Amino acid sequence: MDRLRSLSIVMPFHDEEANVDRSLRAALDVAPRLAEDIELVLVDDGSEDGTYAALERWREGMPQCIRILRHDLNQGYGRALWSGLQEAHKEWVAYTDGDGQFDLSDLLRFLPHVSSDKVLTGVRRERSEGWLRDCSASLWTCVVNRALGLELRDVDCALKLFPRPFLQQIAPRSRGAAIDAEIFLEAKGRGYRIQEIEVAHYPRLHGRSSGLRPRVIARAFLELGLLTWRLHALRGQRRFPTRTEL
Repeated sequence: MDRLRSLSIVMPFHDEEANVDRSLRAALDVAPRLAEDIELVLVDDGSEDGTYAALERWREGMPQCIRILRHDLNQGYGRALWSGLQEAHKEWVAYTDGDGQFDLSDLLRFLPHVSSDKVLTGVRRERSEGWLRDCSASLWTCVVNRALGLELRDVDCALKLFPRPFLQQIAPRSRGAAIDAEIFLEAKGRGYRIQEIEVAHYPRLHGRSSGLRPRVIARAFLELGLLTWRLHALRGQRRFPTRTEL
């Protein structure tokens, strides 16, 4: 497949004012090579800096392909991401973070593998944030795989591509970092194949990541625990949960 017919690119932002211009410029540069019809769905998750104003400047200049969702208060990464994924209108839906650590041109390498029964996800060749983040990400992936019966190399890589019908079947509850784990569980349970494709990962040029904050870590493990409990409870009934149950 040379190009998709239509593609939504979802990008959550939280206090990323200094990264907005670079991230959107890169997205709009690669977009014509990815799809004939494109939209950017930008989510400002209660930023306290000038992120929303920076996003608005881009929307005013390109109203035909940019939409902005705004949370008045910070609701967490999972909620911000799901807000954007729900509002995506195109046939295929990709997402990446607004911090510029992933190159959307890597999605070109996804195109030969696109299928309506697949979820495509990146796996970082190398993490660019040092040994502590590398170790924590590997540990998190191992815990998720063990808890949910998955076989992933990089559960929280923020470069993914979904067929929109899959997203219309699910309703994730996770508000924090467990969102990716929950989406993968839904994909597996509903018969979608999951394929990992190697992608690059770049250093953050501006701002600070919140991934290792104790509150963020605690929420992720709490949500994973609740997700695991619900899964095992429903497995006892020998059926995969419906959209509203999981």
